Amino acid sequence: MTDAEFLEAFETTALPRQLWTHTAHVRMGYLMFQKYGNIEAPARISTGIRRYNESKGNPTGFHETRTVAFARLIASRIGQEADWEAFQAS
Repeated sequence: MTDAEFLEAFETTALPRQLWTHTAHVRMGYLMFQKYGNIEAPARISTGIRRYNESKGNPTGFHETRTVAFARLIASRIGQEADWEAFQAS
């Protein structure tokens, strides 16, 4: 699945539940920062996770503090990587 396909599947809640792993959370965060930038991405990450979890029947599977912390960590590591694979390998 390409980065664009993955992010679209997440944003439309079409991503299959079995693909919503810890690595997928990081990938989504990375792609959100790439697409929306440092100002808009954090809110989109939180909103997106809540919406996705609710669509899969998990309305309590979200923690704001952890999400903000991981989003900040992802943002702090973004450099000149060309894509998710390069970011993941760095």
